[in-house]
Amino acid sequence: MKDHGTRKDFEDTVEDALGFNFRSIRTLKDLLIHPNRVFKSYAERDRETYTPALRLWFGLIGIQVIISTLWGGWGGIMKRQLEANSPRVREVYVSLTDGRLEPFYDHYGSAMNVLMPIVISCFSALGVFLLSAFGVKLSWPARLNIAMGILVAGSVIGLLYQPAVFFDFYYQYPWTGLVVVMAAYFLTFYRGAPGVLASTKKLAAVKAFGFSLGMMVLIIIGSMIMQIAAVIYAVIKIGPPAG
Repeated sequence: MKDHGTRKDFEDTVEDALGFNFRSIRTLKDLLIHPNRVFKSYAERDRETYTPALRLWFGLIGIQVIISTLWGGWGGIMKRQLEANSPRVREVYVSLTDGRLEPFYDHYGSAMNVLMPIVISCFSALGVFLLSAFGVKLSWPARLNIAMGILVAGSVIGLLYQPAVFFDFYYQYPWTGLVVVMAAYFLTFYRGAPGVLASTKKLAAVKAFGFSLGMMVLIIIGSMIMQIAAVIYAVIKIGPPAG
């Protein structure tokens, strides 16, 4: 008992200092390897075995913002996208900014850093209602944790895919990232569903596909809103041309 208490105190100290503990790491590992264990725990309202998925989700968003600085941030991604895109698309942005693309990239990146956690979180939270639409009869907190757990697994895979930003194909085929994340959603749902979200493998596959597709639509809509808002903000911030 003393050893258990000492370990618990140590984990609590680590969590207070760094924002995560060993339970969080175990939760991430099992969401990727044994999602059914995590889903059953969430369905049973077990608050001890695994970290609430919502907490992990916000932690991963913070990590994404930090990692984004390593590859030039959102402004850097926008710059590379325009360079890889057709000249006609780039001309549209040159016209919008009166040729002042560098300050535009800076303001765009700043706006995206603020908007991303807000917009993506709001649209992702709708996954709870998607689970209800597929006939999942669980308590609201259980559905929230399971839905966010699926999104956490997809986010981890998305983070692992991020080094692709250093290669040209990432900008030529930007949809590949969505496909990778959607596949992660599907596999996590499908493997975690038995006995929790579906009674048969066939039903699990159907629900997994529907949920993954629905989440992709929501995320695409959220991303479009976010990017449009960031572009408008950046154009306003750079202001009219001098003189």
